[in-house]
Order: sequence, then structure tokens, then C-alpha cells
Amino acid sequence: MLNSIDMIIWAAIGLIILISFWKIFTKVDIPGWLSIVPILNIMILFSIAKKSSWWMILLFIPAVNIVIMAIVLFHVAKNFGASNRFALCLIFALPICLPILAFGKYEYLGGAKIEM
Repeated sequence: MLNSIDMIIWAAIGLIILISFWKIFTKVDIPGWLSIVPILNIMILFSIAKKSSWWMILLFIPAVNIVIMAIVLFHVAKNFGASNRFALCLIFALPICLPILAFGKYEYLGGAKIEM
């Protein structure tokens, strides 16, 4: 069972991830508030990664969903001009590397603007 300290730590990690995704969305010229809309935020993340929205079906398959999200995060990092090493860091240390991607020098290199 979680005690109050654990809950505060998990809430802080969740807030860091939320703020980071908000900033990443704004870097791609998408309103940041869309990062908190369930399902739509995943569809936009797949668009940033240049992956088909049909891949979302694979998120319902246990164990496959972990691999799919790792692939998507890897391609998100690459579309922001990050190195392979940083992309792997993003996959394995998301709460640490996501703010670096969001607030760092990385700019979206994915080509055409994403339309909503």
C-alpha cells in the first residue's frame, strides 16, 4: 500500500511528464492542452513519431504495447534531432529525459506541420 510520501513522489513524476508533453506538443505547433485529452494525446504522439494511428490497436495487446510505445518514443526523439543514445534514455528514463527533450535545445525536425 502506498503511503503519503509515495503518493507525493508519483504525483510529482506524473506532473513532470504532463508538463513535458504539454511543451513538446507546443513545439510541434499543437495546443498544449491536447496533451491531457485521453486517446487524442496518444494519436498526436503517434503523428509526431510519424507512425500510423492504426498502431494504437497494438496498445491493447499485453507486452506488445510496451514495445510499441518504446518504438514511438524512439521515433519522437529522432524527429526532434536527438541521438540514438538519448532516444534510448528517453525510453528507459522517461521522467528524466522527457523534460530535457521538452525544454532543451531540441526542435521538431519532422517535416510538415501536423494538422488537427
